[in-house]
Amino acid sequence: MNVLGCLHLQKECTSSSEVMCCEFNKDGTMVATGLSNGLIQVFHSTTGNLLYQLGDDTMPRYPVVSLRFKRDDDDNSVKNILLATYASGTVCHWHVSTQTCISKIRESRQTLAVAFAPDCSTFTTAGTDRRLLVYDEVTLQLQATLEASINTQVMDGHASRVFSLKYHPTDPKLLISGGWDDTVQVNIGPNV
Repeated sequence: MNVLGCLHLQKECTSSSEVMCCEFNKDGTMVATGLSNGLIQVFHSTTGNLLYQLGDDTMPRYPVVSLRFKRDDDDNSVKNILLATYASGTVCHWHVSTQTCISKIRESRQTLAVAFAPDCSTFTTAGTDRRLLVYDEVTLQLQATLEASINTQVMDGHASRVFSLKYHPTDPKLLISGGWDDTVQVNIGPNV
């Protein structure tokens, strides 16, 4: 076991390709890894055993660049849903337990980040075109587009690629985003 400072390696999971992103499920029992070969591998967080491998033969194998597990709190919802974004612009809802892609959205950009609102009623994607796209989780319809105005003298949206998104844990109107324009932006509004 290698020890560096205060970090102690507990478990190592070996993937079939370079790991681009990773995400715990909400109860911490699974770790999903998005790979550069377009696959998602899901491991047991304690044993490190590979539980599931998610891949769709109908999609080109572009890197998986962002992963988010949907909260399983709602008794009526399907459990173990993982939202994945791909460098191809594909956004896919995976049912992890059955290894099935249950929905796909195709964006006309590289989609680099995704985040669920705290109540999971919406999710937002970000990518290479500087826009934040807000979707309804049930209908998958685009609800809002957040982007900079044409006034270049005002910083009211991103000026370059957006690589990071995160909602406030309890306020669905508060979303932060960060990107290559060297800014972290706080987005507030009824449509977020």
